[in-house]
Amino acid sequence: MSQRTAVAVIAVLFGASAAGWISSELVPPDFPVHRDLYAQRWGDWAAAAVSALRLYDPFHSFWYTGVLALFFAVLLLCLAGRWRTFLIPSLRPPAPSGIPEGGGAPRFAVRFDRSGPGAARGDPLVHYGRLHAAQRPLSPELAERGIGALRGALRRRGYRLDWRREGEAVLFSAVAGRWRALGNFIFHAGLLVITVGGVMGSRMGSSELLYGARGDTIPLAGGDLSIRVDDFRIVLGENGRIRDYISTLALVDGEGNVVAAREVEVNHPLRYGGYSILQSSYYIAEDEIERVSLTVEPLGEGPPVSVSPAPGRPEPVPGTELTVRTGRFKPDFR
Repeated sequence: MSQRTAVAVIAVLFGASAAGWISSELVPPDFPVHRDLYAQRWGDWAAAAVSALRLYDPFHSFWYTGVLALFFAVLLLCLAGRWRTFLIPSLRPPAPSGIPEGGGAPRFAVRFDRSGPGAARGDPLVHYGRLHAAQRPLSPELAERGIGALRGALRRRGYRLDWRREGEAVLFSAVAGRWRALGNFIFHAGLLVITVGGVMGSRMGSSELLYGARGDTIPLAGGDLSIRVDDFRIVLGENGRIRDYISTLALVDGEGNVVAAREVEVNHPLRYGGYSILQSSYYIAEDEIERVSLTVEPLGEGPPVSVSPAPGRPEPVPGTELTVRTGRFKPDFR
């Protein structure tokens, strides 16, 4: 698997994630519930495209799952083709090379791996290697003592050695930083596991926005469980600001038995049987407002008059020929 292909797939995954985030901000999550309403606003073709591409829940759509699966396949091929490159350097050092042609008397040669910690400036071993880079004839006894001393010094500094004898010569190689290659393998393997979880979550999971008022029982898709809304309240602080939203929910089965219940707050969902039920938002429907109290003050003389019209119904203003009709009530205006 070429590096260019891997970069292209990563770019596609990034673009798909950005597109999913943007679509989740633009398309309301209650689109499946009010599809007809949005079809009237946007048009039938736009609503059909949103439904087909699942833009109201993009991270569980077929196209995002496909992009994750493509990334998983590329990562798997990369790991399968290069696992030897990752693992073998961490398990054993490179084998020492053979004796150069024309070598007569025993020689002493030092080879350092420049990619390891030994390449750092000021390392005495690097200085030693540069100073004695030329191969020099040594007696067998002196060569044995020199090799033993150098092997001990290298081991104490974290190098791994591989050595062998060829006649009267002792050949060895030293390398440091062995866990770096193994760390690369573990990182790629961990990324592969995370991608598997992402593919499974995108393919098997789903999300849905449901509305319910006190006393409502809302069925959940994919089973016989339902959510029963026992209560919803807004907790205010001392300064009158909203401190918390609390929903008292119960999960009931097909026979009406409560299988789980709790007070759901922000970041504290109700979890049961693979479901996570969280608070998303709240609203007050206009048809739930029974009365709106208004005060009508005449421009001329006369006391103010209180009027409480019902939604959508005209209410006469006492002492005048005027009527008041409630339009749209916005409960957030205080």
